[in-house]
Amino acid sequence: MLHLALALYIIAFSLGIAALILTLMAQIRYQEISFLFLALLLTGTLLILGVDILKLYGRLTSTNLILVQPVVDATISAVGFGIIAYIIPLLGCRLIGHPVTPPLIVLWVCIGAASAVLGALREIMPGDVTMIAATIGVSGLQIYAICIVLPHQKRITNQPLRILARSFAWLFIAGMAATCAETGLRFLPNMPSIFREISIVQILYCLIAGALLLAYAFRYLFIMEHNSTVTLPDPFVMQFGISPRERQIISMMIHGYSNQRIGEELFISSITVKNHIYHIYQKTGVKNKVQLINLINPPK
Repeated sequence: MLHLALALYIIAFSLGIAALILTLMAQIRYQEISFLFLALLLTGTLLILGVDILKLYGRLTSTNLILVQPVVDATISAVGFGIIAYIIPLLGCRLIGHPVTPPLIVLWVCIGAASAVLGALREIMPGDVTMIAATIGVSGLQIYAICIVLPHQKRITNQPLRILARSFAWLFIAGMAATCAETGLRFLPNMPSIFREISIVQILYCLIAGALLLAYAFRYLFIMEHNSTVTLPDPFVMQFGISPRERQIISMMIHGYSNQRIGEELFISSITVKNHIYHIYQKTGVKNKVQLINLINPPK
């Protein structure tokens, strides 16, 4: 059973690494900060998962790995829990366009610090009390994320991001229910010790989350580029230093696409589209789309 658990952990970790790479690729391609936050969230999760894998491997092979010493374990888990606790609400607010105020940042830093301490205690003092505390802490963060995203999902202007956020909100709900059930079953007197030591729910949750992220990435990251392109004059591009992304946006503006439609086509938020358009106007010295079109193709 331990060997099967280790194999599933490694598969989940591999899916997480692949999802992290694709998320960073999406950040580079679309310049959407939400992908950077998602990459940080994945990094925190992988740190915690990595500690669990190394501990289980050391137990199976009786290998004294330095990475599974209590102090190092506690440090890595603390960093992982802290990142997750800070990024989850930040990512949720970013998705729905809620302003991030200094009081909120202070609150999230405090939550992150408390979660980091909890993650460290999970390794230094393993037992039922710290396990239940960690479960409650993670569940609280998930409830917080659900309360941010689900009631305000219509504010997420990018449809693919809205689908992903909604999918993970429901996954959080299912994961919390399963975790609570598993925690209760662990205290049954006849429960085998293996189920007290290994969280089957955590393994399945990581597998499902990794598979969901990969499916989402392959569906939306490798979409075809917009085909309705307009060839901009080389002198115009060179004179004003128009970037490839700005050329795509100008092309869609000429075709009459709205900011929301441009965002959906290029997989970026409407806010990012507005920022690009603002920079285009700043570079070219125009004030609106009509002036931009006339600058590109002067009326005869």
